[in-house]
Amino acid sequence: MYFEQSLNIMLNTVGENHTDTALYYCHLGESYGKLKDYDESFKNLEKSLKIYLNIHGENHPDTATI
Repeated sequence: MYFEQSLNIMLNTVGENHTDTALYYCHLGESYGKLKDYDESFKNLEKSLKIYLNIHGENHPDTATI
């Protein structure tokens, strides 16, 4: 899956704790959801949310969109 390759590039470029990485986890989670792989979808969406919470906190608009 292309999102997995993109995520690996982001992890190697900007690291785990970056909003761009969180966005790729979110896209990957959405893709797995469309494939009905809900466990993998949840895992990636949860990683995305944790990154946004760590960076922005829970009251930031970007966190609310995840």
